[in-house]
Amino acid sequence: MAKINRKNKTYKLNNLPELMNNSFVFNSKTGLTGSMFSRPVMNTLGIYKHYAIVYGFDKNNVLWMIENNVNGVECITFEDFLNSQNNFKVEVYINNPFSSQLILQRAKSKANAIYFPNDFNCEHFVNYCHTGISHSKQVQVTKSVFDIAITYLELKVGYETKNEELLNSINETRKILDIERSPEFQKSLGEIMKKDGSSQ
Repeated sequence: MAKINRKNKTYKLNNLPELMNNSFVFNSKTGLTGSMFSRPVMNTLGIYKHYAIVYGFDKNNVLWMIENNVNGVECITFEDFLNSQNNFKVEVYINNPFSSQLILQRAKSKANAIYFPNDFNCEHFVNYCHTGISHSKQVQVTKSVFDIAITYLELKVGYETKNEELLNSINETRKILDIERSPEFQKSLGEIMKKDGSSQ
């Protein structure tokens, strides 16, 4: 994956910019460091979101965010987070200083983490910072949709052609996408393949 070029300076988490203020106000609500922002991912029709947590404002009143992206975990300006978009949302307002400190500690613990779209993306990162558990609902939903589509294709191949080579090829695609067949479906598919085509 190509690195992201930024308009503004970026920081790694071992060298964060000095803050003058770690709070913000949006829609009449106040949030602190660790509050979660999202914006639509370009060219996905708003289906996917990009996530980051707030770091705070520096002496020049620049708002800094911490996110995980193909460059790794880094601190970027709010301008760069928006990526020329004006559509963003505050997903979670953090207003407890203790929670704010804990979220920042968790973010720093992932300072050297490597970005993987399916295993540790921006959503995995912010959820880990907030809960201590790395998970991505977007990845889970995407895998479920692909699983349904692949399952339909496998059933069609099983019933109509019984082409084992093609089924093995489809299963290799499953492995690449990390979408395993369930044991129950594997058993059912095996039974379909054993049936005599004349009984269909």
